[in-house]
Order: sequence, then C-alpha cells, then structure tokens
Amino acid sequence: MDLLTEHTLKAGLTLIVTLLQLPAMGIFLYFISLSAFGWVRRKEPDAGQFPLKHRFALIVPSHNEEKVIGKIVENLKALDYPESLYKIVVIADNCTDSTAQVAREAGALVLERFDPVHKGKGYALEWAFPQIFQQTPACDAVCIFDSDNLVSLNFLKEMNKHLCLGHRVVQGYLDSKNPLDTWISANNSIAFWIGNRMYQLPRSYLGLSNVLGGTGMMIAREVLQTIGWGATCLTEDLEFTVKVVLQGMKVYWAHDAVIYDEKPLGLRQSMRQRVRWMKGQADVIARFFVPLLARFWSLRDWVALDMCPPAGALLVSAGLGGSGHGHLPAPARDHPDQFLLSGDGADPCCSFSASRSASDPCGSFSGALPADALPQRFLPDSGRTHITGGAGVFPHLPALQPDLDSRGDRRILEEKRKRVVTHPAHPRAGLDRSFAHAQSVMNSPQAGL
Repeated sequence: MDLLTEHTLKAGLTLIVTLLQLPAMGIFLYFISLSAFGWVRRKEPDAGQFPLKHRFALIVPSHNEEKVIGKIVENLKALDYPESLYKIVVIADNCTDSTAQVAREAGALVLERFDPVHKGKGYALEWAFPQIFQQTPACDAVCIFDSDNLVSLNFLKEMNKHLCLGHRVVQGYLDSKNPLDTWISANNSIAFWIGNRMYQLPRSYLGLSNVLGGTGMMIAREVLQTIGWGATCLTEDLEFTVKVVLQGMKVYWAHDAVIYDEKPLGLRQSMRQRVRWMKGQADVIARFFVPLLARFWSLRDWVALDMCPPAGALLVSAGLGGSGHGHLPAPARDHPDQFLLSGDGADPCCSFSASRSASDPCGSFSGALPADALPQRFLPDSGRTHITGGAGVFPHLPALQPDLDSRGDRRILEEKRKRVVTHPAHPRAGLDRSFAHAQSVMNSPQAGL
C-alpha cells in the first residue's frame, strides 16, 4: 500500500468516526440545553389551596418483604390526608414468607397472587388493578410505591393538587433513604438528585413529558381504564410512560411529593440492577421507536419525538440511574470507611464529589449545582451555587434510614456497622432510628427540598 492510499484510508476512517459521533454530540448538547431550564425554580400553586376531594388507592407490590412491609404501611397510614379518602393495598406477589400477614396486621388490604409463570411487578399490577377498582369503586387514582420506601406526609396533598389541575399521570420526587451508607449508594443518590432537578424539573417547565420512576407515581383511574396497564417488561415504568405519550398524554412532575427510596449498597447489587434496567430499555426501544417516530411525523408531536430512543433510553440510564465511579486510594485500603467518590448525572455540567473518612465521619462534598438543587438537609445554611460542606452538614440524614439492612447486601452493612456505627464520633452512634423519629425528621422544616 503506497503512502497516498494509506493517507486516504486514514482520512476516510476519521471521517466515518466523526460522522458517527455527531448524533451522540447532538444528544449531549440537547441534554445540556434542557438542563438550563432547571436552574431557577418557578413558584407553583400551594397544595393547601385545593380542596381535599380526590380518593386514592395506595398500592404496594411486594415479594417476600415481611421485614419492611409494616413500615411502609404505617408510613402511609400517617399521611396528612383524610383517612376516608384513601385505601392502602398490598399485593403479596408469589410470597413465601409472612408478607401478607404482616401487611394485614398493619391495617392494609392484601391481595395475594400466585403465578409462577408471569412473575414481576408489571404482571402483579396488571392482575391487581381490576380487583382494586372493584373493591374501591370511588377511587379517582392509584399511587404506586415500593415496599422499602418512605413517603413524605404531604404526598397525597400534592397529588390531589395535580388532579385538580387536570394532570392524570404524575411522578413524584425520587429521593434517597441511605446516601451515606456506601460509595455505591452515595453515587446513586447524587445521580437521582441531579436527575430530579436538572432533567425532570425542566422537562415539566418546557411542556415535555416526564418519565415515571417505578415508585412514587400517580395514575388516574380513567387513564388505566382507557388505555389499560399492559406494562410487563423489566422497566414497566418506562414502558407505561411511552404508552401514555403515544396516546397524546404526558407525565407531569410533582417536585414537592417526595419518596425516599433505598439505593443498592454493593457494586454487585448495583450492577445487577443496571443490567436489568438496560435489558428493559432495550425491549422498549425495540417495540416503541417506530411508533413514536411515526406519531411525530404524522402529528408533529414534539413530546413523542423527545421520547424517541436513544433520548428516552439515555434519560433513564443517565438521568435517573446515573453514572459515576469510586475508588479506594492505596493508603485507605486498610481503613474501609474511607472512600473517594465522584459522579455525573444527566447533565455533564453538574459534577459532584463527596468523601468521608474516620476522621470526618459526617463527610464532605463539593459540586457546581443550583443552591437549591439538592435536598435542603444536605446544604450548609448559607447555600451557595458552588456547594461545599463538611462535618455537621448531614445532621438529619441518619434518622431517615430505618432498617437499612432489610434489603440489599446485608454483609456489607453489617461489616460497616462494626467499623463505623460503633465509632463514638459517627453521627449515627446512639441515635434513635425508630420509624416515628424518621417521620418527624421528614416533616421538620430543615428536611425540606
């Protein structure tokens, strides 16, 4: 091969690689532009201005969750909403433990399902909706939660507000219950906070559809009776979001309706979760890309175009799942409580880093974010655009984490307790981690968003 031919071949390959990168660059710039609309939060109508008139069925799909199901039922019973206007329903899906019994004793209506073929949350909801509507004929909407969640007590007031405004599908703010347990849970928590503020919130301001997050979501009864559920893949939330968009509707965002979700503790557990999400996203892409594109082409529906993969897939994998990395520096390997963390969420401009060590058990962090982008309990009182913090910044967090070892990698958490929680300087040492205390913290003025 002569020199000219080799040069031409290299130039051709460079051109091809550049052209292949253009779509990715376009998506990157789209995310950057979109996130800019979330830096300043707009004033929204106060939920207290709306009459408390709508009825809800609060649904908790569960599989072998006897250790946590009682906590979520107690939490939901304590919501700041008239008891006569909502019903708590637990779906005991293929359970082999005492989930159903514990839920009944806690005061929930329990539906037991046994189907070894059709397993999973999506199938459980598909099976349960007709029975729920039959047993609660007056309910206007359903709210869906995971069994390891805690819910802010104003949740139903916020959803009632959205129903009064005519919003039929709504996603609440996905917060974290255990951001300081491991660098894995910290990384996931940071990604969710950034995704909430820098992707979900601006989408609601721009009139685009938000994306359901699997928990803390409200769906009006009329929507389910009109288009059905039919979302049974591994990412049933994304699948139902796309179904809603294809029907000319959209998902709305409730920034003040907060759900505290438990994040994975270990790398292996987190990887399994991500693999499951990616399989589900691939399934949704394969089935709905063409219908979404066709709807945009025929109706000029920009909401449908916005949801077209890969943008829709990247939203879930980057915006809600997040990405990041952590490592143990060589000197810290003999001190497993030390770690360094950096993570990036949906907006590459929103970098964030955090660290914690035995000498600084409360942790420190820094990052470029809007002053109110993170939950208020994580911010210094002064609140700055460039956020920095250190010991004492997280005084209210530990009480938000009851029974953290009820799910996930128990071995990691038990070892962590031996090394860290017994440390006299650790913020959790001697704290009352009861459920009642967790609720009181969530409703204190300092725990707001």
